Amino acid sequence: LTVNGTVTVMSPEVSNHRSGAGGSIRLSATSLNGSGKILACGGASGGNYYAGAGRIAIRLTEAKSLSAFGGVIGVYGGFNGTAYSSAGTLYVETAADSEKAGTVTFANPTEAVTLKAGYSDLPATQAVGDPNELKLTKVCIGHVSKVRLTRDLVIRDLEMVDSTATLDLNGHTLTVKSF
Repeated sequence: LTVNGTVTVMSPEVSNHRSGAGGSIRLSATSLNGSGKILACGGASGGNYYAGAGRIAIRLTEAKSLSAFGGVIGVYGGFNGTAYSSAGTLYVETAADSEKAGTVTFANPTEAVTLKAGYSDLPATQAVGDPNELKLTKVCIGHVSKVRLTRDLVIRDLEMVDSTATLDLNGHTLTVKSF
């Protein structure tokens, strides 16, 4: 798949009103190339309103990385002119990964300096199921991102990108172990 344009499920910018959350994108291809944008970001707004970001899932069946894609993939929280809202999730699974053994990343843009509102839930609060469902998955908490556990969870690996990344166990247990 070559993306040189923009694939987006973003809420439009609004001023002095509440904007909407980002949507969902699911891409499955042998590889991903190009220099375009793939975005599921929360809408920008004025005042004290913030919109959460969306979700992007990318599964590459032959390529072993995203290195051939020179564009932007973003799941950024809404921006109100001074701060960002909670980041969405980017799931990437390549041919080098086993099924369900990709990486889930939460990250706002590198120029973000302030996170104003909310947490990104892990797993999503509406998700039900086995606490081992993500046991093969690596979780990466990126720049200016806050993640909160919604139940006990087992994962393969955890990366906290920098000092602006926050993980709130929320009274739950996170087990990180290689399988």
